[in-house]
Amino acid sequence: SLADARNAFYKRDYETTYQEMSGKKLSESDQRLYEKSKMILQLNHKFEAYGNYKKMNMPVEALDSLLSGFLLWQNLADEIVEYDAVSETEEIKNQIVDTLSSEYQISEQDAEEINALTDYDYTLKLEEVTGSLSRQNGVFHSKQKEAEEVPLADEEMQQTEQQPQKPTENVLPEEEIQ
Repeated sequence: SLADARNAFYKRDYETTYQEMSGKKLSESDQRLYEKSKMILQLNHKFEAYGNYKKMNMPVEALDSLLSGFLLWQNLADEIVEYDAVSETEEIKNQIVDTLSSEYQISEQDAEEINALTDYDYTLKLEEVTGSLSRQNGVFHSKQKEAEEVPLADEEMQQTEQQPQKPTENVLPEEEIQ
């Protein structure tokens, strides 16, 4: 119900507020709560995605989540003020900015400059900052992780060498299996 949604909002349960109000005819004040909840959830999603990517050892995607969260906050600036969501969104923005600074030594000005890069240069910059190699078969490989890999034992090395190579004719370069 809308009453439940309002109560959830004041308990900072923005997910419930958003879900309960989504698709319903709302009064002006309820519409404000709905829009405010939506913005908070969008920003929070970016910060949560950062944590998930970090856990999955996907450093470029983790950094991208923070930078896109910062960009989203900038792009929503007018709406944040319009819907009086400054304090709630500022809290998430500060988490993003603090993490960019502490984990990557990226300032707010640096984040703006990186976000302004073309897609290609943006990707290269994120790979540089995270110490990642370029994409290989659609997967990012970390230089540090590769350096930590233990060389194969002689027996495993011989088994690897004896495996036949997969045919490459009639195969697009992105379909080749390495």
